[in-house]
Amino acid sequence: MRLSWGVAAVVLAASFAIATIALQLVKTKLQESIAAEQFARLTAISNAVDLKFASRRTLLKTFSDGLEALTVTAAPPLQTYLEKHPSLRESFDNVTFLDAHGDVVANLNGVLPPGLVNVADRDYFKETLTRKTGVISQPYRNRVSGLAQITITEPVLDEQGAVRYVISGAINLKDHNFLGELADVKFGATGFMFIINTHGVIVDLPDKSRILSHVDAQGGRNEATARAIRGFEGTTEGDTRAGVAGLWAFKHTQETNWILGAFYPRDEAFASINRIEKAAWGGAVVLSLLAGLVAMVVIRHQLRPLSALHRRMLRADSEPMPDAAPPTYRQDEIGELAKTFDGLMQHRMEAEMQVRTILDNIPALVSHVDVALNYTYVNAHIRKLYPDTDLAGQSMEAIRGEQDFAQVKPYFKRALAGETVLVERRGDTGRGTGDRTYQAHYIPDKGPGGVVRGVFSMSFDTTALKMAQRKLQQLAREDVLTGLPNRLALDEILAMAIARARRTGDAMAVMFLDVDRFKSINDNFGHAAGDAVLVEFAARLKASVRVTDTAGRLGGDEFLVVLENLSTQEVAAAVAEKIVRQVSSPSFPVQDHSLEITTSIGIAFHESGDAVTATELLKRADAALYEAKAAGRNRFHFAA
Repeated sequence: MRLSWGVAAVVLAASFAIATIALQLVKTKLQESIAAEQFARLTAISNAVDLKFASRRTLLKTFSDGLEALTVTAAPPLQTYLEKHPSLRESFDNVTFLDAHGDVVANLNGVLPPGLVNVADRDYFKETLTRKTGVISQPYRNRVSGLAQITITEPVLDEQGAVRYVISGAINLKDHNFLGELADVKFGATGFMFIINTHGVIVDLPDKSRILSHVDAQGGRNEATARAIRGFEGTTEGDTRAGVAGLWAFKHTQETNWILGAFYPRDEAFASINRIEKAAWGGAVVLSLLAGLVAMVVIRHQLRPLSALHRRMLRADSEPMPDAAPPTYRQDEIGELAKTFDGLMQHRMEAEMQVRTILDNIPALVSHVDVALNYTYVNAHIRKLYPDTDLAGQSMEAIRGEQDFAQVKPYFKRALAGETVLVERRGDTGRGTGDRTYQAHYIPDKGPGGVVRGVFSMSFDTTALKMAQRKLQQLAREDVLTGLPNRLALDEILAMAIARARRTGDAMAVMFLDVDRFKSINDNFGHAAGDAVLVEFAARLKASVRVTDTAGRLGGDEFLVVLENLSTQEVAAAVAEKIVRQVSSPSFPVQDHSLEITTSIGIAFHESGDAVTATELLKRADAALYEAKAAGRNRFHFAA
């Protein structure tokens, strides 16, 4: 009997020690996993926020580049140009043009009276003028609407490089589309996400009434947010001002240098762990009482399932729970421990599934590799590229192929060395993505102590954005009103024509022409009539020149024609005669009137032996145009 009690006591002590150590290890591991999961979710959201702002800045920059190619001299054309781009409302709540004095001269949401709104004292406007580049403002309150907003700016420069206009894209912070679907992300039932800037001003919070107020405006001090403002990134534990304990996570954005924060109440984050711990301790107490009354045989019998449970706990990370019918548990301490442990594993699986669901639905290719560059995780977008292959545990080189792996290997090596890498690369022709462009992020997966244990990879398809940029670049070289090449395109065409004439030895000419007495048309019939005259004039001009010549609009009523492959000056004169004749007859039908329209032309003829620049040719043609006007208009004149 004494031996049985002694054996039972030894077994009890060993069992109790094993259960305690294993539970503590599992508890610590799960707490770290939950904290890491919270930070990983916040990092993914931060990257998505950066992508949203990067795309909006690119859109505004592209819109600005298109405007710099146009000659816009007054507010009505700016308003018209702005209203021709209603798609800007998909990214901004309002877009305005500001002149160099800060006055709003055009407004996407409707015309404003001149001088009604001036933002010259706004820091973002001053910074844009000083730096001559776009900025993202700090949060502020709109003086007209009273809304909490931020503004993205982009300058429009004139030919001398001075800021002529500032394009301002406003985003209302209280609108749901400020963050889109990211605004619905939750951390538990009562946890929440928030955004503050480095000055502690609230940018976004479930309580929208506090937006633009300081995080400490309601009194007290939150040490967690204070650390984040000082530069901290990661997870920490702390209490809210209301005394609620929880997990805090913070991540700084790249585009705006905001601080994304997430609060996860401790009672919710560790609820399952606490229940398991209580149940495990209860099981240990029951086991100790029974062990003192059970003989050696019973102890040995109980030892076998406890050992099995211990092995199962140690294999939990590598062998997930099967999707089978719920198991039947023994009606004893070990059965209770197994049940609570299975519940813990089930909660962990559910948490992992939530993270996987987020990663499967963000518009990016997301993966994780270990230090040996073997895949440990891929999201749904990558699995679609390899539908018949199980990527888990496979090496990147075996899956991606030697050539593709050689291109990305240096980036992964840099990330394994602790560096966050951002690159842009083409897709893989072998997988049918060769026509796409991807922006790839390689982020070190650092464990405790800063040791890199793998690399997270996120790749975003930027093809559609680049196609839109190319389309806007094409539109930037075409005159909106007449469809002819604009000043930007004509500068390029003239430079190339001079270079070709120098190579071939052929002569060329430049014609500078305008509409005679065009100002009187606008004064007497209005700008709409003037635009109609310019459209018809452009059509007749294009029909009058040869197929090898180029006709374009410089701006206003000024046009340019580049003639190439000329043998003599008489050929240029013949083209000029045809233009003068076809412009003057028949008359122009405008607003139930027949207008007699004529043109004057100045011609600069360039022979192959001359050394001349585009600027010199234009000056000579312009001087000849004035000679033609002085001689009575409706004629052409060659430069001396």
